[in-house]
Amino acid sequence: MRHLAHSLNIEVIAEGVETEAQMEYLKQRNCEYAQGFYLALPCSAQDMLKILQTGVQPQQYPPGQAVPF
Repeated sequence: MRHLAHSLNIEVIAEGVETEAQMEYLKQRNCEYAQGFYLALPCSAQDMLKILQTGVQPQQYPPGQAVPF
């Protein structure tokens, strides 16, 4: 699918990224965007507003469990 999308000049969003290995795999294949628990856990609307205003995500999980991308 990624190859087909790129051949049609469509950007790719990978969903459900949960591990560093998955993220590295996607980077090596020029996937433009990713979302999933590896990047951020679900948060409240209030927390999302803070993230958008400050660009800093509140730490919601133990260090090492997820890494901001």
